[in-house]
Amino acid sequence: MKTKGMFFSVFLAVVFLFSHSALAEVGVTEDSILFGHFAPMSGPGAYLGKMSVGLTQAWMKHINDQGGIHGRKLSLIIEDNKYDPNLTKTAFFKLMDKKIFALINVYGSSPCVAIMDDVQKAKIPVIPTYASTHLMFLPMKRYWFWLAGCGLESGVVVNDYIYGDLKLKDARLGICYQDDEWGKDGRLGTEIGAKKYGKKPVAVSLKRGSKDLTSQVTTLMMSRATHVYFVGYAPDFAMLIKTAQNLNYRPQFIGDYVSVDARIADWGGPITDGAWAIGVTGLPQEQGMGIDWAKEISAKYMPAPFDKIFIPLQLIIFAGSKAAQTALESCGRNLTREKFVDALGETGGLDMGGLVGKLGYSKTSRKGISQYRVYKFHYGQKKFTMLSDWRYPSIKAEETR
Repeated sequence: MKTKGMFFSVFLAVVFLFSHSALAEVGVTEDSILFGHFAPMSGPGAYLGKMSVGLTQAWMKHINDQGGIHGRKLSLIIEDNKYDPNLTKTAFFKLMDKKIFALINVYGSSPCVAIMDDVQKAKIPVIPTYASTHLMFLPMKRYWFWLAGCGLESGVVVNDYIYGDLKLKDARLGICYQDDEWGKDGRLGTEIGAKKYGKKPVAVSLKRGSKDLTSQVTTLMMSRATHVYFVGYAPDFAMLIKTAQNLNYRPQFIGDYVSVDARIADWGGPITDGAWAIGVTGLPQEQGMGIDWAKEISAKYMPAPFDKIFIPLQLIIFAGSKAAQTALESCGRNLTREKFVDALGETGGLDMGGLVGKLGYSKTSRKGISQYRVYKFHYGQKKFTMLSDWRYPSIKAEETR
């Protein structure tokens, strides 16, 4: 009888342990939640990759110093994808092998598109930032929570501002774009927006990591473009402006939201003064609970130069982190991927305190941002100011499907 009793006790213990392990979610333990992140930690985009990793880790340190979320501390595993789609697939499966709960603040249109189907099959939540193609949210994908400036819509806004707001009917628009999903989405939107106003922009492309933009500038100059919209990295935006000056060509330059970066003053010099850009975030000099929160975390946990919020793109990382934090808090202790996805979908309308406009997530939408601003750069002060307030594009991405 004693032997039978011991056997029964062992049996119950095994059943108990099995049932609890079966119910446990991947990447979640009693006291921790493991997130994954891929980014270019080397190559032309490394300046953004290192920034996104550092800010995400700073937010996690802030959370952990407060005891975590429902008693669970946050941690992050990073894989370098060099902004390469093929390496991103490898990075994704490495992170999956390490049993992460979700991917947070990952970026890059081409890298994200490369793993889109894999993510849906794995049913793992992803919050992509700096991923600018409308493919991030159209059609809706349950596990993708896009949070960036849409290249298509930004291109429409450029036309709305030039031909609609300023009524510059004789303006000639050109676009120089990075030859990938990011840039192609910007070109598509620019052409869609121009068509509304009876215009047709000239378009030239560049390869990521290009060191010479003379041919692109020459083509734009020969087309007599008075306004040039650029879709690509901020250092390349500065290089485009410098190259144009060397050829005595001075159109109005306009960058996309990645060009809203005060460091263009260092990369391009005084000639960057007066450049415009299409923004999707608040500005560092503005007031707001979200912006103040981001500044506090950066000052405490980030090494220089990112201990101060001076690049609006920094605010997108905090916006993605804030959305994740809100969803995790609402999930309670019984945390699962599916519950987290449902909670993220319910953050629509969340006031981000100036980080970005209100989130647009819902049960039927994964489009986080729909509002844009037009900014002007001031070289002497190394900052951007508003030329327009929050606005919607006259043609939304959903209307082009």
